[in-house]
Amino acid sequence: MKVTSRILSVVFAAALYVGLSVPVATVFALAAVSTSHAAVVSNIEVRGNHRVDSATIRNYLSIKPGKPFSSGDIDAAVKRLFSTGLFSDVQINQAGGTLIIQVSEYATVNQVIVISGQTGEMVPLYCTAHGKALLTDMEEPELRRLFGQAALRRHTKQTLRSIGELAEDCAQARARGFATDDSELQEGVRCVAAPIRAHDGTVIGSIGISAPSLRFPKERYKNCGAEVADTAGRITAELAAQITAS
Repeated sequence: MKVTSRILSVVFAAALYVGLSVPVATVFALAAVSTSHAAVVSNIEVRGNHRVDSATIRNYLSIKPGKPFSSGDIDAAVKRLFSTGLFSDVQINQAGGTLIIQVSEYATVNQVIVISGQTGEMVPLYCTAHGKALLTDMEEPELRRLFGQAALRRHTKQTLRSIGELAEDCAQARARGFATDDSELQEGVRCVAAPIRAHDGTVIGSIGISAPSLRFPKERYKNCGAEVADTAGRITAELAAQITAS
């Protein structure tokens, strides 16, 4: 990701390695401007986008026409755009009263990943975020009684292979409030999920978010996981309220 600005002064640059199907080296520069010299523009124009619409890109900006903005606003906008995993390059320049957001989309932005499934279909618990959310309260002895002593079947190179690894993963899920699936069942797909509980605390279901890995970098686990956990908590509370009301 490369960020440049004609309205701000460059203060440093760093190299960033992005591991996709082909390693890509990108460079970004972060710029600084004195708060006493905040910039103002009357228009924000997006260029270079072919599949991602301009309105979506503008929504990632905290910068608004007619409002002063600083280097912090630029940095935050760039980080949000990069975190989508959709762009290999972002350039921010000012031309008169227009702020120009020049983007380059990854060639794989139009890649379609199909996750097929049917109601009642069986999938392994140990290699899906939803499954691990259902297992989240289980300790290693319980997991061994459930899965046995044999190695777990591998579906991708990221699949957990032992009960010990699964127990550790479940412990981490309990601590943070949500489980993760880093392409463990299907290559190129990541997921976060949180447990839904009955009024007595028993796990009875899960809710989660799945997306292509390119659009769901691990850096988004924390925020997305927190949102999923919050939603699961509200569903749990609603179920408890219904039981109380009845």
